[in-house]
Amino acid sequence: MDQEGDRPQDQPSDGGEAGESQEQAWSKPRGDRPGRLPLYQFVLASLWLVVFVGASLFLIDRQTRPLIYAFLMAGASLPWFWLAFLLFKRERWVPWPWVLVTALLLRALALFGTPALLSDDLYRYVWEGRVQLHADANKRNPFLNPPADFAEEAARDPIWIQVNHKEVPAAYPPVCQLYLRTLAVLDFGIPGFRNGFALFDLLLVFLIPHWLSRLRKAPGIALIYSLCPLVLVELTVEGHNDALGLFFLVAMFWVFGRSQKLTTSQILLGGVLYGLAIGSKFLPLILVPWMLRKDWRLLVPAAITVILTYLPYLPSPEQWPGLLQGLGKYGEKWAHNETIFALIKGTAVYAQQALSDGGVTGWLVDGNNTDALARLLLMAIYGLGLVFLFWLERDAASALVPILGLLYALSPVVHPWYLVWVVPFLCVNPSPALFALLAGAQFSYIALIRWQGGKGWVPAYFWQAEWFWKTIEYVPFYALTLWGWLKKSVRRSMNH
Repeated sequence: MDQEGDRPQDQPSDGGEAGESQEQAWSKPRGDRPGRLPLYQFVLASLWLVVFVGASLFLIDRQTRPLIYAFLMAGASLPWFWLAFLLFKRERWVPWPWVLVTALLLRALALFGTPALLSDDLYRYVWEGRVQLHADANKRNPFLNPPADFAEEAARDPIWIQVNHKEVPAAYPPVCQLYLRTLAVLDFGIPGFRNGFALFDLLLVFLIPHWLSRLRKAPGIALIYSLCPLVLVELTVEGHNDALGLFFLVAMFWVFGRSQKLTTSQILLGGVLYGLAIGSKFLPLILVPWMLRKDWRLLVPAAITVILTYLPYLPSPEQWPGLLQGLGKYGEKWAHNETIFALIKGTAVYAQQALSDGGVTGWLVDGNNTDALARLLLMAIYGLGLVFLFWLERDAASALVPILGLLYALSPVVHPWYLVWVVPFLCVNPSPALFALLAGAQFSYIALIRWQGGKGWVPAYFWQAEWFWKTIEYVPFYALTLWGWLKKSVRRSMNH
């Protein structure tokens, strides 16, 4: 889902001609050296970002006015688009210190903004951290003890009351749980948990330019992550735990650098970081084939790391399947902001009806199994897509962009914070389609109107995204994806 030929070029290893800085030497496009972006233009772009982000955080209640919030965030994305366009078309380069100042200013603004309002995940984090400190040792395992088990003793606990889906135990893997326990021990309340994950977003602001420098790319390209409005809101303001796993994943690629053949120390450290990323969220597991291609030995320290982090939560052998019951329940029924999955499910309904009319009986035509059937079809389609991408993209960091783009297109659940996983990797493989999706993702929050109290014929506490707003969110994404494929096809046909 990237545009061929639009990737930023590698910097010369010698820094270019005498007297050139690293960024001046970056990407001499077709004989033309890009000039530095004038300072006043960068200041104006930064002010635009600050004004629109500030308005979305301070001037409106984004929980009850999600439509206004979505338009403000889309407006905040415009200077981000413009700066990215200049970088990837090799027309301008931006000094990293400028980017850093704006990134820190935006994050300082975010920390003084309103508390998390768009998701109740923070309450789940606090509860799962605190339950690990429970006085009764038999109730300390968040994988086996869902919040519903504490209904009597926690009925007046304001944190417990705000936890959603109390019947579902922990779905977050053990590295995340250990970090939640650490934050609970520190006992700084909800702000402490939010800032605890925002810390890893800040670390990414500093890590990504160093990773790009190791790839001999301009550090200023890191503005793709550092100035991304969606990243700012979802990781710093809302405090989602995705920042933890994303940090470990980018750190792994930093360890690899440009190395084609890894040293023993790179294998050990990179493997441990990969295990920590998986132990924070399971999403990095999709890179296993690419890790095998890179060096199969990476999976040894990765597996050991995951196993070791599970040990504090390991129950008796007959209870081991319970460690994944929370994740299983999430995978069974959750659906929000989906597109292709909704079409697959609709197709499954018609197929079941046709088979039933033809006399077929059993599980396949049972209407209660429609959702499971649709998810199996989705997994098969995604698996075939991964096989194709494994053949097409050799580099794991670059491959993550189409891998995640395909996942967002097919997944039954596409919360806005899921999209932040792709942002660092747009620095090495830019995709206009995903840039558009990142700007439009906030329109999915319009479901909050229904959830908070209903609208017209829609009952209160009914969570569902409207197709009208899904269209606004997804049409640019699919249109730019199709346009990119057409451009590549034309180029290939012309080359042949």
